[in-house]
Amino acid sequence: MNFQLQKRCYRYFPRLSRSKLSNFTDLNKVLALGVSNTSFCTSNEESNFLFSRRRSSLAYRSKPSPNFVFKKFWQDGHFFSKTRNFSANESPLPKIPSVSLSSLGIVGTTLPLVAAAGTKFTGHFYERLFKAHPELLNIFNLNNQRNGTQKAALFGAIARAATSLLSSGKLPMEMLEGICQKHCALYVVPAHYDVVGEHIIGTIVDMLDPGETVLNAWGQLYLALAGSMMHREEEIYRQVESRSGGWRGTRSFIVKSKERKSDNISSFYMVPKDGKPVCSFSSGQYITVWLHPKESEYRQLRHYSITNSPGSETSGYSIAVRKVTDGLISSYLHDQVKEGDEIELSPPMGDFTIQGSEHIWTTDAPVVLISAGVGMTPMLSMLHSLEDHKLSHAKLGHKVLWLHGARNGKEHAFRDYIVSLSHDHPDEVTRRVWYSEANADDIRGENNAAKYHFDGNMELGSVKSHLPLHDERAQYYYCGPLPFMQNIQSQLTDFGVPKASQHYEAFGPGQEVMSRQ
Repeated sequence: MNFQLQKRCYRYFPRLSRSKLSNFTDLNKVLALGVSNTSFCTSNEESNFLFSRRRSSLAYRSKPSPNFVFKKFWQDGHFFSKTRNFSANESPLPKIPSVSLSSLGIVGTTLPLVAAAGTKFTGHFYERLFKAHPELLNIFNLNNQRNGTQKAALFGAIARAATSLLSSGKLPMEMLEGICQKHCALYVVPAHYDVVGEHIIGTIVDMLDPGETVLNAWGQLYLALAGSMMHREEEIYRQVESRSGGWRGTRSFIVKSKERKSDNISSFYMVPKDGKPVCSFSSGQYITVWLHPKESEYRQLRHYSITNSPGSETSGYSIAVRKVTDGLISSYLHDQVKEGDEIELSPPMGDFTIQGSEHIWTTDAPVVLISAGVGMTPMLSMLHSLEDHKLSHAKLGHKVLWLHGARNGKEHAFRDYIVSLSHDHPDEVTRRVWYSEANADDIRGENNAAKYHFDGNMELGSVKSHLPLHDERAQYYYCGPLPFMQNIQSQLTDFGVPKASQHYEAFGPGQEVMSRQ
């Protein structure tokens, strides 16, 4: 970086003048908007760390404030985060920086230049970032970097954030909520925002060289965005940490059981190593595994939906993992992780939940759960929750419609559980299944007990009589590959299902099924 650019970056991001921190907690998620999640530090605490690239170690500079002690440990070529508890008297969250009208005007004028650069802009950003901080490869999803999905996700998110500010004067916080949740799962610190900001500003200089005034405007935009994200993320951190059994950062768990559910899906049940309680979660949320396979040069983090019931008696977390061809972590979990092994986990996070729809527990409002492949995993926890809260009260007269698509019977996981549930509650639960490539021994039928019901891809017209299209209280949840979800969204919309009644979860970065504006 040239001296003038360095001075500008230090003015926008003063922590960089004292701190070059490297524990980017999965920038591929973090940077889904050029932002990252973090434990909120005060100005003194944010500058407590000096990253020495020569020695690959951290040194403290300045004394932390008494209500916050945050330490980083170097382990296996990357930083591990261990944290403390806040005092009972939490200090107020810092103010969020604002963007002046003149700066917004400049951003609006120059945004087309950034848009014209497209993913070349974000591609250059990542190239620049990794050249300066190769250690960050320890926390990026390498597959998403190789296939370009992260570059596209970052570019799309930057464009949406800037466009939202220009059109409404507000950041798209509904869209950013999912990113904030993932940042908390990945556990980064405020100094990461400085590293991101340095290289976003640097990329603008490298590719556009627009001059000081434009850099000032984009610097204001980024600081407002980063401030908003850190503010929300700290709220999430405190909410999770304050629950019974809650924690911040990572915690050691033991694989208590591992069970094969289909030809390509295995289930893992994990309990805390310390034997203490685990925090509650909402149906549809996920946990994050932190793994460093011996054959891999880098550590990797992955999110997996929790499949067990979120009841108060929860003593651990269950996940179901599909083995993906050339999938580094899914193959490692399937082939190498065994019962008794230790795994680091982040606490449950995620905004794809039935929170906000609690009325479906206390009324006869119908629920439709739609999935394909391993997309059934968040639906399982939702179904468990509905079973706990609703199916035990037959007088509610509610309906649950379970729609699922799989390739064939050998790859259809958790079928026996769903069949059993629909058998026990024939008037409440209806299940219908599609096989796209049924095997010779896959017998098609018409009732709940049938192995499957339709051939080909899911067509909701085949079950239109079961859909609660005339009940405005009905809620629809769907999850699966992006083309599948786009197809389901299109079909539901054609049937007149309002956008507010549709909820979905995308497993990859930047996968938008519909506009959330």
